[in-house]
Amino acid sequence: NHQDNPVYGKMLVDGVGGAQAYLDLVEDLNDYYCDDYDGDDAAGRFTASTATLGRVLAAASRSDSGGELLAEDLHRVIEDKGGAPGYMVALNMMLSAPEAVYDTDFLIGLAGRLESRNPNSMIPPTMHFINGQAGTSDPLTGVLTAMSNNPEAALEYLAPAKDGSVDDAGNWVPSQTATERWELLTSRDRNIQHQDAAEALSAATAAASSFRNRAPSESDPDVSATADARAAYACGRAMSYFGGEGFTKKDFTDTMKRNLSVVVANSPEEVADAAVKGALGAGVTSAGLEATDISSLIYRFGDNQDAMTTLA
Repeated sequence: NHQDNPVYGKMLVDGVGGAQAYLDLVEDLNDYYCDDYDGDDAAGRFTASTATLGRVLAAASRSDSGGELLAEDLHRVIEDKGGAPGYMVALNMMLSAPEAVYDTDFLIGLAGRLESRNPNSMIPPTMHFINGQAGTSDPLTGVLTAMSNNPEAALEYLAPAKDGSVDDAGNWVPSQTATERWELLTSRDRNIQHQDAAEALSAATAAASSFRNRAPSESDPDVSATADARAAYACGRAMSYFGGEGFTKKDFTDTMKRNLSVVVANSPEEVADAAVKGALGAGVTSAGLEATDISSLIYRFGDNQDAMTTLA
């Protein structure tokens, strides 16, 4: 019952010996359920245990519990171990816990630190566990997946408020830093060879797309005045990428199909323009999006019933 309590989370992470010892718990649990546990459903218990570890870490990530320092400590473990895949896999597993909601500053800080790691240098790229899960060592998969449970973090990472401006037409003009981030996220060597990374990017963009067509109001007072423009830019970049020539229909997993249907469903203006006019406005074309990208994207997820239900 304390797994979502920030004070308890920090106390537990500190109590086991800090960031490295906490990451070690994943392998320790796997060894226990493989070698020593003699009860029923070892795989299910391992899955539940690692999910709980993720929620506790999420609680510890809150700013009032020293979350930014925790991000530094976790990154230091990865760096000190030379990018040892086991630690990266453990961190990704915890970050991907289904109901874990990580702090915004923690996720942005950790993602920024992990961007410099080359995913192709992580050998082996995956590790297998008793529950049949193939944990990935791709350095950004975990943080992007975690952002799917924190739309504010997803939007701030994919279209940082301080790294851009809104032009006279209401379109988001990103800084060079933000542009370079998208170039990193959409590089083929990161996403085609690491399918989990493509799923994670689609999940983060789906979360960010929830800010489309939102503006500060009495019913939505906390939303940023630039949120809609920034979300339109992020959606445009994602639809251009996943609807472009770098992917085919067979490359799309069911997870990607569901996520990207959310992005398209939250972009009704672009869908309508593509269908009626066959062309898009300057705001999204500046993000690299073309009308044909939208039609290609819908074709690629069109055989998934859940995705089409979302789009409808």
